[in-house]
Amino acid sequence: MNDAAVQKLLGKIDWDFPDSHSNYGLHSLHWYPGTFIPQIPAYLIELFSERGDVVLDCFCGIGTTLVEAVRLGRNAIGMDVNPIATMVAQAKLTFFEPGNLRRLSVAAEEQLDVLCLRYGLHGDSDLFRRIRRAHTLKNEGEFEVLKPWYHAETWREMLAIRELVDQQCEPFRRVCESVFSSIAKACSSQREHWGYVADNMIPRSLIYYDAVNAFRFGLRTNVDAFERFLETPNLKDRTVSELNTAARVLTVNCQDMGEIEDQSVDLIVTSPPYLSVTDYMKSQRLSLWWSRYSVEALREIEIGARFKRTRTKAFDDYLEGMTKSISNMARVLKSDHYLCLVIGETEVQRKSHQLIDRLRNIVLEQGFCEPFGKIQRTRTRERLKSRQGAANDEYILVFRKA
Repeated sequence: MNDAAVQKLLGKIDWDFPDSHSNYGLHSLHWYPGTFIPQIPAYLIELFSERGDVVLDCFCGIGTTLVEAVRLGRNAIGMDVNPIATMVAQAKLTFFEPGNLRRLSVAAEEQLDVLCLRYGLHGDSDLFRRIRRAHTLKNEGEFEVLKPWYHAETWREMLAIRELVDQQCEPFRRVCESVFSSIAKACSSQREHWGYVADNMIPRSLIYYDAVNAFRFGLRTNVDAFERFLETPNLKDRTVSELNTAARVLTVNCQDMGEIEDQSVDLIVTSPPYLSVTDYMKSQRLSLWWSRYSVEALREIEIGARFKRTRTKAFDDYLEGMTKSISNMARVLKSDHYLCLVIGETEVQRKSHQLIDRLRNIVLEQGFCEPFGKIQRTRTRERLKSRQGAANDEYILVFRKA
């Protein structure tokens, strides 16, 4: 398809997708800040790639682009520095033979019942209270940092679920890990915006939330979503074994793509971090702690994190990180193939730094041309700045590698 035909097609699409749902199926299984709606990568993948092509998202988050690529019969590579994001993305792209995931989930619920009885959880009789007083949960000391975030009973239930997850074997364990992570904030007593979790603001009062039933519901929701996904027409001719090799998820920095060969990628669709808008690492503070990671050790490697906004070199550091990342994108992308960036800037960034124009020039300096110009869209509500909700202008930029 020539540039003129593609330009015409791009112009016919309402990139705001006002009547489309974004939080459905596999895309609904775990919350994450700043995700773009799946319709954006889906349309770009259909326009700029063919079945069997390799689609790369080098800021993949929890795998929106990867899921859409696999759904559309492509292969996918995703990378992110956040281990919670890549864990969830990998879980979304782990498939089981018909009926196996449901059987494993039922067995896990039965194991959870046994743990609840052992530790006197999820019951209010005198017997349960006596058992609670007599039994210390496994790993209670290991997760002490999380205790102030949960009601005492919710805390004990979360510890039991953590023990259950640790007992599972791969690949089912990664599904359980993703479900457990998905309830980490929902069952905490911090009911405010995720920015309060990012800023380590411990809840002032503790409220009981039923973690056991939340986990059960999460498991069942996962089973239903996976079974519906496998009914997608594009996947009818692909075996479960083929689907499990259709996507690779790497926990690596986009500034270091050593695992990806030169000119091995057919299309890049990605949404880099918006400068000073989101703390991706710290937003997952509770999940990181439950998964035995250090938030402090990980947060510094995040490009453009919101908590860095007051640093003198915040803008220069962001551009340096993006320059290295875009250089790697140019290396791995095949010639005459496309790079699609979904990126935003605040009004202040536009007036003071011309952020989008600077990023555009970085891409052009790496040997790309820009045949279609900027596509502006109404920002997705979830992509607002944390807490204050300051607005971003959001653009889709499409480049072709010379």
